Amino acid sequence: MCASAAADGRQRPQDEIRGKMHAAPRADHPEVTPQDLTKYDGFLLGMPTRYGRAPAAVSAFFDATGGLWASGALVGKFCGIFTSTASQHGGQESTALTTLPFLAHHGMCVFFSTFSTPRRRTSR
Repeated sequence: MCASAAADGRQRPQDEIRGKMHAAPRADHPEVTPQDLTKYDGFLLGMPTRYGRAPAAVSAFFDATGGLWASGALVGKFCGIFTSTASQHGGQESTALTTLPFLAHHGMCVFFSTFSTPRRRTSR
């Protein structure tokens, strides 16, 4: 998941979590922490879709932001969501919908790129 500025190239999850998921380590990417989210005015959250919701590693990242919620550190920050699946109807919408409560609880301003955007109406 790229949760910080694209220029930073930071990713999550960390190797420990990836090991529990039996996924290969990603030593070539710096890790993003929940505290990193406070450095930016806004960010995009990108994630694959797993059965219509965010993968477990993304949910674990969200769960680790409780301290930020308690302090209001993300209130008013801009945020967008993008997902990817292997098919056109693979659950992108439900993944975005199940991610919205996290953003709303933090008081973030959510940006939506809707299907009224011409490039979103076609599949390639």
